Amino acid sequence: MPDYPNKQTLSGIFRRISLKAFFLFLLAGSLSAQNFNIAGKVRCYNSKENIPAKVTLEKQPDANLTFVSRSGTDGYSVTIARPGIYLLKASLNGYLPQFHEINLDHDSLKDKGNLSYDFFLVPFCLDQILPFRNILFEPSSSAIAPMALPELNMLHEILKENPSLIIRLEGHTDNQGKSRSSTSLAKRRIKSVRKFLTSKGINSERIMLKAFGGGNPLFKNGTPESHQANRRVEIRIIGM
Repeated sequence: MPDYPNKQTLSGIFRRISLKAFFLFLLAGSLSAQNFNIAGKVRCYNSKENIPAKVTLEKQPDANLTFVSRSGTDGYSVTIARPGIYLLKASLNGYLPQFHEINLDHDSLKDKGNLSYDFFLVPFCLDQILPFRNILFEPSSSAIAPMALPELNMLHEILKENPSLIIRLEGHTDNQGKSRSSTSLAKRRIKSVRKFLTSKGINSERIMLKAFGGGNPLFKNGTPESHQANRRVEIRIIGM
């Protein structure tokens, strides 16, 4: 009669096989994963000198994976091993933050191990209009358009990180309709933006309001795209 291994021997054999398979799996994963090293410098736009900015890399769309680096005299460096779409941001108190969107799944990037992105941050100054172009609204309404939310969230971050900033929301409509009603609509729209910001904890005393109606259009032609761009709120710095 053949001599079969007992249960204890079989258990030991399967344990060794399982451990070996597990380590082979880990080894295969580490070999197949590609590291991306993202590096660069952060400089002041005016002086062109390096500045000690905070650099964050957030996996989109929900920032569920975030890396943080500090930019010094040698710049910044972040290493990740997961592809996807990321938002690379440089920020420093007193400066307008800057962003780069990086798609590590794109054919032009996925085979590159080292990527370089430099930033030139613009310092805040009085009477400066912040470069937001998508704080837009639905036609004849004070309802904020969905495409405006990313920029409003960005504005909230700027105000949160720069607590001395005081802004004025300047409301503009398109030049359709009566002047009085368009000015009233502009007031309701800037109030909608202020409500959004105060709901996130920004003090209302830091947010002034001024409605211009349709007297200052960005575009004067009559296309639907031009009318939408004219229905906007501009953000002007009036205190620092």
